[in-house]
Amino acid sequence: MNNKKVFPLIFLLCFLSLSEASASESTYHVTLGLKSWFSKYAINNSAEFMDGRTSNFGLILGPSLSVRKQRWRLGGNYSTGKYTFESFSFPDSNNGTQFTKNVTTLEVDRTDWEVYLGYQIMPKLSLLLGYKRLNYDYNVDLVTTLEPTKVLPFSIDRNTDTMLLGISGFYIIKNSWWAETFGNRSAIAGYATLAALYADNQRTDKDELNKTSNTVNTEMWGASIEMGLTNSWGSGKITTQLGAKYHIFKDLDLTEESDAFFGIAFSLNYTL
Repeated sequence: MNNKKVFPLIFLLCFLSLSEASASESTYHVTLGLKSWFSKYAINNSAEFMDGRTSNFGLILGPSLSVRKQRWRLGGNYSTGKYTFESFSFPDSNNGTQFTKNVTTLEVDRTDWEVYLGYQIMPKLSLLLGYKRLNYDYNVDLVTTLEPTKVLPFSIDRNTDTMLLGISGFYIIKNSWWAETFGNRSAIAGYATLAALYADNQRTDKDELNKTSNTVNTEMWGASIEMGLTNSWGSGKITTQLGAKYHIFKDLDLTEESDAFFGIAFSLNYTL
């Protein structure tokens, strides 16, 4: 069965389980948040001109929402942002004629969203199950040194649908400078997800000059890990987390291709 049908079905079943398991408890805890990720994008790609390139820092930003009841938690995140790369050149040839291609524009728009269900198996440890969708839009302008000089614009549109399996947890900091300064509601928190036993990845290459396109479907696996310091402020309704996040996706069909993202993550949350 197609993953795009399986994953939403799994999530629906989890949601129904959450509703039934929580029937005896009337209190819901709703948390609204804003997540940011100041990060870089490193490309390992079969396209020679993109292979080994690392972007400038880009800001990935978006809202989050979670509802907690007893041991269960249902949530979702959405984020979007852009990575830009420095211009560069590389050699090429045509019918024995050597020339240079100048990449004047290489930009990647990233958008992703996810929904997940968490279950607290221990006071400080939860299991996560969910569904994630990632979209990357690559916009590239090539300028050749052949006469006449030509601008060769093209774009790449990638969509990845994947199942999320992971854990999240925290450790409360006590009897330390941090706890004395900020209070005992401070904690080291983190989560790790294995994103995809079978991830559908659809890539469409578009030649904007000749109005042609080519679509390839592959499978990928991925992983994401984030760890940082969390602190509750005031009455405890406001929490912040500052730390590091690393995310990688690797193509199972093209073993040399991977996408890695790394940087500083910050989130601000308010519990109603």
